[in-house]
Formats: sequence, C-alpha cells, structure tokens
Amino acid sequence: MKALRALEAPGPGTCLELAHIPRVDALRLHRPDTLRRLFTDAEWTYCLGHRRADQHLAARLAAKRAVTTLMGRRPYASIEIQRDERGAPCLLIDGQPAPLRVSLSHDGDLALALVARKNP
Repeated sequence: MKALRALEAPGPGTCLELAHIPRVDALRLHRPDTLRRLFTDAEWTYCLGHRRADQHLAARLAAKRAVTTLMGRRPYASIEIQRDERGAPCLLIDGQPAPLRVSLSHDGDLALALVARKNP
C-alpha cells in the first residue's frame, strides 16, 4: 500500500512502520469498502468511535504491515489490535495472542507502529 513505508529498526525481530494519515483517511472517505476489509469488526468500531478515526486506523494499518513483515504474508483482517486490561495495545493473530509486542503512536500526518518479537 502506498500509504505505508517500512523503516529499519534496531535489532532482529523488530519492525517499525509508518502510515500517512491523510492517505488512510482518503481511503476511508472515498473507498471505505477497500479499507474496511483490512480490519476486524471490533477494530473498525473502536476506531470509528474516536473523533480522529483516521489516526487510529492508520496506526493499526501500520501495525498490521509490521506483523506481516515479521511473520510473513497473511490477510490483514486475521491480525487484530486490541487493548489489554490496562489499555495498552496487544496483538491477536487468527484470534490467538501473538508472540509480539506492539506500540502505536501518531503525530501530524504520520502514524507509527513498532512491533517486536517477545523474548522467550
């Protein structure tokens, strides 16, 4: 996707991805079906429940791209970003906890996701 760009991050098993928020928002506004199929129902509802849904969607899209970089190609809708009991983002793959940690952020026109393998 053109809205995403990978950056090398320090250490093996780590991936940093960026998403351009205005591009993701343009998809949401003009091609919502295209964007919608990349998210689970829970993610879509969570993101659209926020005033700046574009930021939340873009950060999750970057996280999904980082996961596929680390773990191989898979449908984006099989990767879900939820919130744990403390409100921190956590990853599920095919409904199961993933052996990955995730951090999401956004500022200005960019959303960022850092995904790293958990230590054994």
